[in-house]
Amino acid sequence: MDSSTFHDSSSDAILSALPNLWGSIQVVKTCIIKNNVPNPVSLVTRHPDYETIHHQLGHISDEAMRHISDNVEGAEKIYFPNKKHICCSCTLGKLYQRSFPENSKHSSETLGLIHSDLLELSTLLYSKYKWVITFLDNYSSYCRVAFLHKKSDAAEAIKAVFQLWLNTTFYSVKCLHTDNGGEYMTSELQSFLREQGIVHETSTPHVHQQNSRAERLNRTLLEKVQYTRLEACLPDSWWEFAFATATHVYNCTPIKCLKWKTPQEIFTGEKPKISHLYVFGCGAYVYLPNEVCTNKLTSRSELMIFIGYEDNGYRFIHHTQGNVIFYSTQAIFDEGHFPRCPLSHPREQTPPGRLIPEIEPSAPRPSGVDEPAPTPFPPTPAHPRPFTSITTGYLLFVMGALIL
Repeated sequence: MDSSTFHDSSSDAILSALPNLWGSIQVVKTCIIKNNVPNPVSLVTRHPDYETIHHQLGHISDEAMRHISDNVEGAEKIYFPNKKHICCSCTLGKLYQRSFPENSKHSSETLGLIHSDLLELSTLLYSKYKWVITFLDNYSSYCRVAFLHKKSDAAEAIKAVFQLWLNTTFYSVKCLHTDNGGEYMTSELQSFLREQGIVHETSTPHVHQQNSRAERLNRTLLEKVQYTRLEACLPDSWWEFAFATATHVYNCTPIKCLKWKTPQEIFTGEKPKISHLYVFGCGAYVYLPNEVCTNKLTSRSELMIFIGYEDNGYRFIHHTQGNVIFYSTQAIFDEGHFPRCPLSHPREQTPPGRLIPEIEPSAPRPSGVDEPAPTPFPPTPAHPRPFTSITTGYLLFVMGALIL
């Protein structure tokens, strides 16, 4: 029989074999020509597969495993399987919810698609409300809210808002998109939608991303409510006033998706006027009409807290008289003073001005001579020094003479 020689990757002979027949057993006689193994222990080598290495390294990702052999010592090349098996431990411990793409469905007309959601408030409100339902027009981003005492009042609120829009805009709602909550699936509301020919689209249960427009509106309004209420140190029960004000301000705010136009302009065709806006929760000296004044010696105004807008006026809270709501069209607002904040004080009186002395005309300055810097007036003190009148000084002098 012919002998065989085995070579390594460098073409060096490392092993020779001579086949031989011993009875009925075929024997191969081998001889090691060159030993490339420095340590006999390394003759027993392991070749871990993909799954073993994945478990050894704490269930790391495939992206990290591809960089193992180049960045650590003692690691062999990892061969990834063509079809990866499901790792139960990774599925139980690392499964996350994928981000949802933006809904590509857009309406081409006003009230063509309405997004709605129901929001539960954390505390009972001033008017004993507990829930608020929001409506967002997909075309104009115009929003409207309604407050509810009970969750079951959602159907009546939806019907009232849809009817109001029909009477004021002459547009009817074509499609309503909501989540799969029970307040939207009542027989009363479903009958109303069928009678009006309104298509009702619902999202998959527990998948709030499919109702993302309504959820994003809730977040925007809640953020406005939170920082305006905290700035004015208002209690949690006054959320309804802050929520209504935030909705009014939102409709008057330019939005990028509308090419920086306001929702109110797209919805009504008229640009909103913001000259009537004031800082929410600030103090206001509200005019008191004759019917409110007890007598002719009563002051003609009182300091109240501004809490919102009415169709033809403003809404205030008489915080020193049991938090009674007061409506008025005339008031002087102190937008830097928040009566509910303990460290806030009314704006101080503006200090009197100072007459500027007349400057006598002087001869023209020769060319090449710089103009001297004007001497600034000394700053006006925040609190002028108290003074004693002549009459007061005379009385003190007379009293001292009598004592002597």
